[in-house]
Amino acid sequence: MSKKIAHLLSRPESEVSSILSDLEKKSGYPSEDVRLLVENKHRLRTKLTQIGLDPDDTTDQELYYALFAKFQRDGELLDQSLGIDQATSINERINRAVQIVSKIAKKEELWVLKKTAAKKALLAIPPRQVAKKLGYRSVASLIKREHVAYIYILGLALESISWQKNLSKQVSKFSTSDYELRGIELVNVNRAKIQNGSRISEEILTDRFTGTVAIWPSQTLEKASVLSLALMVLTGLESLGQANSLRALCEFSPALEWWADCNFLISEGGSRVSLNLKDVAHNYLKNLNIEDSVSHHGANSLWLELTGRYKKILSLISDDIPNLQVSYNKVNDDLNMPMHDELATEYVTLE
Repeated sequence: MSKKIAHLLSRPESEVSSILSDLEKKSGYPSEDVRLLVENKHRLRTKLTQIGLDPDDTTDQELYYALFAKFQRDGELLDQSLGIDQATSINERINRAVQIVSKIAKKEELWVLKKTAAKKALLAIPPRQVAKKLGYRSVASLIKREHVAYIYILGLALESISWQKNLSKQVSKFSTSDYELRGIELVNVNRAKIQNGSRISEEILTDRFTGTVAIWPSQTLEKASVLSLALMVLTGLESLGQANSLRALCEFSPALEWWADCNFLISEGGSRVSLNLKDVAHNYLKNLNIEDSVSHHGANSLWLELTGRYKKILSLISDDIPNLQVSYNKVNDDLNMPMHDELATEYVTLE
């Protein structure tokens, strides 16, 4: 069974087999891997039937594009329920996405820079490109009039890598008294003010110093559904360590209920088609063909589900619970979640 699971996870069989063998031995050979594979197969058949496909006569390609069609249709239904149409601006779409995520996401606080400390760092390492783009004659005037989290987010897109590294060095000199527990801020970047000039091509921006998440309103997102944008915001929150709220999003609207229990569903065909809503959204937004598609969210959910079942058994029979913090998210270099001075690639960086 380790061979099949390794295939679904897109990981070396030897690596997966070693971990599963150890888990099976320590938990009394409950065969949770077999159980999960059977569950994955049966649930997948049910899902295919629900969208009008024959479980016994559907190719990977047919499933892949059927998921595209369903994602587009469900996104349109959600937009209609929110009063969003083709004439709605990208800024308004992002605002709606932020409102939804603010409502459904768990509110957790992070240790971030106090606003006075964040401003102090900016005065020491002036964000001149941000000031210029926003039409300020001086950095001091920029810092006085603009929200500090907004400046940090714009710095990710407009300032050089060198500037970001220097800012990081400056912040590293601060003491613990310069930090405080504060909730994550969701920022909407006004494209009318920025226009062109960004050095990035991706859309998710996360700043760990101020605990801020923003979507960069690129041309790619001009007509993106609120569903796509909300998923991007969730990805940004998760990159800052917030709990996964995908199920809560799926339960937000009847149009999304079908996706609620698809998190770890992956077809066992040669192309590994993921039914995870984030994977489908990324593949759809980027218009990827099946050969270039991603399935890492589904793979990560599958691994967490499997190891979670073993952990539950182990917690009942032993205090010697092995370290299961194995990440199956790293699919390729352009899907890594960023640090402060890197691009957020996922979902436009998904991963």
